[in-house]
Formats: sequence, C-alpha cells, structure tokens
Amino acid sequence: MFVQETKCTNNNMENISKRLGKHIKYMEVASQGWEGGLVIIWDSRVINILSTKATRLYIAMETQMIDNSETYLCTNVYGPQKIEEKFCLRSLLNLKLRHSSMKIIMGGDFNMITLLLEKKGGIRKLNKDVEVFAEFIGSAKLVDIQPKNGAFTWNNRIGGKK
Repeated sequence: MFVQETKCTNNNMENISKRLGKHIKYMEVASQGWEGGLVIIWDSRVINILSTKATRLYIAMETQMIDNSETYLCTNVYGPQKIEEKFCLRSLLNLKLRHSSMKIIMGGDFNMITLLLEKKGGIRKLNKDVEVFAEFIGSAKLVDIQPKNGAFTWNNRIGGKK
C-alpha cells in the first residue's frame, strides 16, 4: 500500500505497524512538520524486499513475490510544488524506469494533472507541467487509474462541507 502526506512521525508509524500485526512491515520517509511524508506498507509473508532507495520525494523498492519469484519496482511518489523540482523528479524517475528490467508499480501524489477536469479551485489553468506529466505517463507506459468514488482523491474542506 502506498500512502502520501502521512504527516506522521516514526513513532506514529511504529504504533500503526504494531496494530496491523507482526507480518506487516513498512518503509517511511517522515514528514517535515505538516508537509509530506511517505510510506509503503507490505506483508512480509507475501513480499520480499530486495533493495530500497528513499528521498523526501519518493520511496523506491525492488521487491520479489515469495510464491512465484516475480520481481517489481514499486515506487511511491510525493511530487514537489515548484515546477523546476517537478522536472527534476520526472527526469530522475525516467532514469530509474529505463534502467529497471522489473515490472513497475508506481503510485502517489505527483502534484500534477493531465486534464483541467482534475483540478478544482485555485487558478483554473493548465501549467507547463501538464504536457511533461502526460509525456512521462506515456513514455513510462503507466496507467492513470481514476478514483472509484468521486473525481478527487482528497478534499482540504476549505469552502466545502465536512
């Protein structure tokens, strides 16, 4: 499971992990104050971790299924707000994807959109990063999975109902 903007400390994740059971493991990038925070959670009876790499913007894990030895590159992303940093992250992820022979599972909050329909509130215009993000999705052969219940995956409740 990929989780973004956890706003958790290591102690919080440790407590959550204990409640989930002894076979549930996690890798975390702690939040910085009230910003960010990433976690990947897995069941150690099903998935073996081969290697990991983490920064404040992503967690990448090379994993192997225990029952059939299939390998995957699992990457959880929390995209930056600044456009220059978005371009750097995209370049870094492209490099990682090109050099991996594994199947890829990537998810997260890229803080980018591909359609204006995905944006509600704020400045209602498409930025330069839209083309770059769409190109990234296409070149990496990723699938943009739409939310099942509603058009948005979050709500900051500013000006909305609770």
